[in-house]
Amino acid sequence: MIVTFMGVGCAMGKVVHIRMSVIYDVLPVSARKGLRDVISEAAAVKMAVLALTAFQYLLTSLPNLNFAEGEVYVSYLEVDS
Repeated sequence: MIVTFMGVGCAMGKVVHIRMSVIYDVLPVSARKGLRDVISEAAAVKMAVLALTAFQYLLTSLPNLNFAEGEVYVSYLEVDS
């Protein structure tokens, strides 16, 4: 999964990813610019949500690093019951 998301970033930067551009190609330049903005912003929001999930997993690991404590945390604040 990590390799996939790293690859997405590299592919996006080099514009070598798969694009479905049938509608995009027939639009005038101003409409293509607007559509590109919408696509880029929507993709950025989706990737940010996935990055926030990764951040939550990292936060979960912090309280579990204290091996002297007898509790197992399933999130940053929630103890496994």
